[in-house]
Amino acid sequence: MREQKKIKYVALLHNNKEMLNKPGSGKSMKIGISDNSPIQGTDFYYVRVVQEDDHIAWSSPIWVSVQ
Repeated sequence: MREQKKIKYVALLHNNKEMLNKPGSGKSMKIGISDNSPIQGTDFYYVRVVQEDDHIAWSSPIWVSVQ
């Protein structure tokens, strides 16, 4: 089993543009955010995690429709 590495930073992306970048704080993180200016239509969000050894992981997109 591979050793879990510390997190370098976590980024939240909205339609492929970074809207949040938080420095790492150990081997896990919990982040809460609200988008107070949603755009009408369909948007997507996803999370990117970069470890201290520069390995990268990302989530599947979360699709949001605003009418």
